[in-house]
Amino acid sequence: MIKVTTQGSFRNTDEFLRRMKSRSYLKQLSKYGPIGVSALASATPMESGKTAASWYYEIIDRPGYFAIHWLNSHIEQPGGVPIAAIIQYGHSTRNRVTGSAT
Repeated sequence: MIKVTTQGSFRNTDEFLRRMKSRSYLKQLSKYGPIGVSALASATPMESGKTAASWYYEIIDRPGYFAIHWLNSHIEQPGGVPIAAIIQYGHSTRNRVTGSAT
């Protein structure tokens, strides 16, 4: 047989669950959008500064899903190539193998 005893109240637990149900905690997360934009801009190499200045964020709030997306609007035309991705992953050409030759 298992015996469980408790003391005190569940006031803190009830308040936490009430905040989760009302989704009020999500409003606090919007402060992290500008912080992320600032961090990304300062970490982006600056030749012209255009890519660093092109960071922005979107807050996605759907039932059962909440997210902050950091995006960059500096796109190379023609081709729609995102410059931030080229900076992050490097530039390569088709069918070219990089690395040491054996």
